[in-house]
Amino acid sequence: RYITKLSEPKQKKARIHENVDSNATVNVENTSTQELQQSHSNSVPKFQYLFNNFYKLITINGEKLTASCEYCPQIISASTTSSGNLLSHIKKKHSFLMTKVEDARREKNPSNITQTKIILNDVSSNKVSKQKIKELVFNYIVNEMRPLITSEKKAFRELIIGLTGLKDTSMIPDRRQIRTHLKSTYAAYVDMLTDLIKKHNYICTTADIWSTNNKSYMGMTCHFINENTYQRESFVLGCKRMKGSHDYLNISEVITDITDNYKIDLLKVTHTITDNASNFGKSFTKFSKALPSEFQSDSTTAGNFNENDDVSSSNGETDDECSNLDIVNVNTVLTNPERLQTNNDSIFLPPHITCCAHSLNLIATNDISTVEDNKFSKISESTFQKLSSFWNLSSRSTVASDKVLEICGCKFPVPIMTRWNSLFDASKKILIRKTEIVKIFEELKLTKINKNEWTFLEEYCTVMEPLAICLDKMQCEKKHF
Repeated sequence: RYITKLSEPKQKKARIHENVDSNATVNVENTSTQELQQSHSNSVPKFQYLFNNFYKLITINGEKLTASCEYCPQIISASTTSSGNLLSHIKKKHSFLMTKVEDARREKNPSNITQTKIILNDVSSNKVSKQKIKELVFNYIVNEMRPLITSEKKAFRELIIGLTGLKDTSMIPDRRQIRTHLKSTYAAYVDMLTDLIKKHNYICTTADIWSTNNKSYMGMTCHFINENTYQRESFVLGCKRMKGSHDYLNISEVITDITDNYKIDLLKVTHTITDNASNFGKSFTKFSKALPSEFQSDSTTAGNFNENDDVSSSNGETDDECSNLDIVNVNTVLTNPERLQTNNDSIFLPPHITCCAHSLNLIATNDISTVEDNKFSKISESTFQKLSSFWNLSSRSTVASDKVLEICGCKFPVPIMTRWNSLFDASKKILIRKTEIVKIFEELKLTKINKNEWTFLEEYCTVMEPLAICLDKMQCEKKHF
């Protein structure tokens, strides 16, 4: 009796464990989705829109589920965290349902407002460190190119306090702290990029000059191919203020200062790419002659400005004559800042090629004006003269701009000489809105575009479209090298 009484509870306990294990796989054939969410909220998939009209949920076992299709007898196995298998079945077997699936997906499941409130409450409840706040403020000011005084603006500080729940305003950095952090971050960036460039045998650089607010700047970048991923990597070398005229000597000195800042071995710079400006061409014609011929590639002559450089021959020299010479690092001598300041002849620039996209843009703009055809010249001049009067009026007059917006419901881009494809894009927009443009010209009392000019504009866009598409492709940042 004693042994029997003790064994009975153990048997019951074992039966209880058996029941738990058997219920681990939940059969939901006769269970509604709402009941399922209440009883197994952690296991229910997040893509509930698929089970309203497209699938019937059968079982859920941990992160696995099975469902039967409402439009065929097939049973699909899937994960509670991914809708991939379920969507694949609809795409392959019932592609006509994809529109309904997309519509169902757009329906709001849980309210977005509720989710946002939960996220904001979580953020406000978490403590944010002073270092984290400084980094966030610093990244915002740098990425958005805001003045450093932004961190001390009342509205900005109230925004940070409201988002983080701070009570101690001293945790928000002022402009002095941002300035110190900016200098240290820049120094770390220079060190990082200097070490990275040293690890690569070949790099390419670009240089460009632009002006804004009556001030001129030189921008330079460097690019190289990652030897492991074969992807192009690009970095900014600098954006340096240029004072004085944009002559060849000033340009050469600024380029040298930027490259010296990163201790770049100029012999590993295969090319420096610039636009077709004559001042850039003269700079490299004058100062890229110092590059020893054995380091120049035969392919660098195309597009260079130094194709007439004299190359000294060394056929008469022998090994015996060179045996007593001391080996000197030419790059160190040529790029010595002290020497550059005292002797301009020591400025050293790498080989030069012009930007092919900029050359193509010149073909599409400047070279058209050189066409020697009187009929073409007359109709081109009259057409763009009328369009220019419209562009100028709509961009300078608020009354005209409001009238254009009222009739067309949009604004028209104004061509800018320094912006590629701007004339083509502006002309294309005129053709697309031809009916409204006719009415606008009447309202603004502008000289109307006649039938021949409309025909010319259509032919112009047809001819220039391949060039415009090519320019857009060539301007891509990645995978075009």
